[in-house]
Amino acid sequence: MKKEILLSLLAITAMLSLPACDKEQEKTAEVQTINVLAPKDVMFEAASTKGASVRDGSSLVFNWTAGDIIGVFPGDGDQLQLPITAAKGSTSATFDVGGRALKNDASYAAYYPFSGVYHKVNEAIVMDYTGQVQDGNGSFAHISAYDFLASAKVSPKNNAVTLQMVRQGSILCMDIPVPQPEEVKSLTISCDEVIFVEKATLDISGNNPVVTPIQMTDKLTLTFVNTTTTAANQTVRAYIAIQPVDFSKKTVTVKFVTSDHKYSAPVAPGAVERGKAATLRFSEDFKDDTVVSNPSATISDFEFDGEVTT
Repeated sequence: MKKEILLSLLAITAMLSLPACDKEQEKTAEVQTINVLAPKDVMFEAASTKGASVRDGSSLVFNWTAGDIIGVFPGDGDQLQLPITAAKGSTSATFDVGGRALKNDASYAAYYPFSGVYHKVNEAIVMDYTGQVQDGNGSFAHISAYDFLASAKVSPKNNAVTLQMVRQGSILCMDIPVPQPEEVKSLTISCDEVIFVEKATLDISGNNPVVTPIQMTDKLTLTFVNTTTTAANQTVRAYIAIQPVDFSKKTVTVKFVTSDHKYSAPVAPGAVERGKAATLRFSEDFKDDTVVSNPSATISDFEFDGEVTT
């Protein structure tokens, strides 16, 4: 009888210990899959500008493509470089864990685009908005390198991590009516105050991403290549990635330079919000700043090297 009681007690003890064992195994098991969800589409509102209009319902959609790389930071430790291996759709993708020891008892946060610096700390990922170049009228291929994304810190479930990426900056759209056929060289948004973020740091060490400006400027410049108009007042659509900015009470001007002219127009008051798209409006027609303001000046009073600069 004592032997039977002892066996029964051992069986009960083993049954009670099973859940704890399972939980312990789940904690130490390795993550098999990382799913990454792109940020929400950004919509450009239907809005008229002086001399041009924005198409109703236009939107910019983020699509993961082969070759995209994200940086993933565990709660502690160095970042991981994860290349995309399979796309589930236009806005979601699976990244290859590749035998890396990602544990279920850790937490993870990600950012995009990957910086290429492996020993970077997750408190100061640099977001640099300088050097943007648009290749062709209406092209937004350049935006991807400046469309900074980050996720909140999450924990694995069922040996998988799902990271919802959120846009940390903004996208600005401008429709520029070019008075006459010529090649467009550059576009500059300037203010009489230092209000634009040129560089910032992204901190994903906490529960949610935090952006801190580290370098400010009074102007942002977008350079164009392969952008030539063929008719008078043809519209050139420009896209530039920026950090949120409120210029509702500021004096802001857009100047664009072509192969032969400089044009400028004042910008209507407004604001650009984080994670959204905005359409830049102009309060007046563009004027030709190439015209010499001093009618008594002669050509010998000026030096011209054949290039127009901002």
